[in-house]
Amino acid sequence: MPELHFVIIEQPANAGEQRISIQTEFSCLPLMQQKDFQHLSHAGPWLVALDDAAFSRLNTPQSDFQQEAVKGWLTSHLPIEPLSQHLSDALVAQGPDGQHLLLRSYAPSVLPALHARKDCSWHAAFFGPINSWWLFNGTEVQQYEGGGMTTLPTYQPITLDTELLLALAMDRQALALLGELQRSAPQVFDSDCHGDRLRQVEQALAAARKTELTHPDDHSLFAILYLLEGHPPDHAPDWPIVMQMVSDQNIDFEHALTTARDSFQA
Repeated sequence: MPELHFVIIEQPANAGEQRISIQTEFSCLPLMQQKDFQHLSHAGPWLVALDDAAFSRLNTPQSDFQQEAVKGWLTSHLPIEPLSQHLSDALVAQGPDGQHLLLRSYAPSVLPALHARKDCSWHAAFFGPINSWWLFNGTEVQQYEGGGMTTLPTYQPITLDTELLLALAMDRQALALLGELQRSAPQVFDSDCHGDRLRQVEQALAAARKTELTHPDDHSLFAILYLLEGHPPDHAPDWPIVMQMVSDQNIDFEHALTTARDSFQA
């Protein structure tokens, strides 16, 4: 079977015109194909089939595509349709607790850690349809070999164990909270980009962890309120009363917060 060439492109959140250019100039498919994330598919990433014209377009000095938008080059025996579906499936991983997590498995900061885990049962399935995958790590281009399969393997989700979470520097609490907010309150986010949304959650949790609160559930509630209300709860005038009830009266944070807010509104 012939070997086909592809590139993965992910544009910044403010690159509206370039996104349109990708769809009109190239043979490409979005990787965000899951039903739950279809509203994000227009934002990318995109799997672009490389012919001579596309290669020239991406590599001319006058190209309006930022270099950092190209997330990787890969070869495969599979056509673009099944390959994009395969890579789309790999964007949803399973966490240690069984929760489903959105994972930028194609990203230069993620793929090397996944490729190194040849001891995992999902490894052969994920890399099976790939011949070679090249990533620029900031200083040089690195090549990662795949299985060279000519057909799609049986789907097997990427499972993130504790070791992988540490290697990827992923905050399990932030990922879980992100999933909860995307289902229940997506309006709190400033962007459709998964990475931008995760950073918002991480920043809210970081603010919570700087307070006197010590329980993870309290940190999550603090972060949720921060994102819903647009300002951190510890900047509110009732915060000293809340913390006094938590520390001196051993009242749980949620109850203390409700009591303090009711008293201020009375």
